[in-house]
Amino acid sequence: MGRNMPIRTIYLDFPPSVNERWLGCGKNTHITKSTAAFELSSAYRIMSLRGQKKLPRAKITGPIALIIYLRPPDNHRRDIDNYIKAINDALTKGNVWDDDSQVKSFLPQWLKPDPSKKRGETIVTIIYGSEYNKIINEFDCIAAKYGAKSC
Repeated sequence: MGRNMPIRTIYLDFPPSVNERWLGCGKNTHITKSTAAFELSSAYRIMSLRGQKKLPRAKITGPIALIIYLRPPDNHRRDIDNYIKAINDALTKGNVWDDDSQVKSFLPQWLKPDPSKKRGETIVTIIYGSEYNKIINEFDCIAAKYGAKSC
């Protein structure tokens, strides 16, 4: 994949659930240690990828689609949507993009736990620019089959 290809993949730790993201209430609300640790480890991975020229130094502009693979550390029952916010916030704080409102489409999927990855992992594929336009056109064609849009 060339350096200017508008598809990038980032490997992160398994994120904290939105249910374990905040402590306190009102003016005393703050993020938990697990959330801070996830954001810090994500920032280090992002800096490393930029240093290796595997991620643009400049923030990604325009609309973004994400494909997110979550590999939990174990087989406990989880709601997949509870993990998306932590991932988006970590990538925003890591200056991958300006704001997670740029994410217009995402597809999260579970992977089976892997005993060799005791803490789990997250694989995020970021699609932007011309590749974003291609994938959204494909989604529109699928939606057209159900009368949602025309292809």
